[in-house]
Amino acid sequence: MINNLYKDLVVIGGNVSGLAAASQAKRVDPSLDVKVLESGGYISYGSCEMPYFISGLIEKIDDLFTYPPSFFEEKRNIKILLNHKVISINPFKKEILFNNNSHTEYSNQTEIPLKVSGALKYDKLIICSGASPIVLNIPGINAKNVFKKFHQCTKSKICNGHWWRFCGTSAC
Repeated sequence: MINNLYKDLVVIGGNVSGLAAASQAKRVDPSLDVKVLESGGYISYGSCEMPYFISGLIEKIDDLFTYPPSFFEEKRNIKILLNHKVISINPFKKEILFNNNSHTEYSNQTEIPLKVSGALKYDKLIICSGASPIVLNIPGINAKNVFKKFHQCTKSKICNGHWWRFCGTSAC
């Protein structure tokens, strides 16, 4: 059991590793208040399956998601905050500042423009934020069928049937 001094755990990143860390922390100490901040509108998606979605073998984007946010909130008592982009961490104050792109904690896994900012206090912090691709200066890099991030592909009809480069963990 984690020391009683530590009640608030914040995890940055709603990817597989962030959700696994949050789930493990709750298993070790069910009394922890665990919040997961995800900058995008999606959690728990299988990036390794992205080529199958793009090729059309997987028809619905929703089939890439292992769990919806409600699963973590209802079954594991982990608060999921979609569209919450961390803009700074102050380790001395144990505080995170974030931009919240929605009026609600999550809105059916959709992206919404930035609207409000806020702060969260934490006792323990886990960072599983992933990475952004390095965009090379090569011919065709800005073509309409080249997608550099997951959300670009999900918002675009042209994505289906095209090779999606720079898909994060593409070496699955």
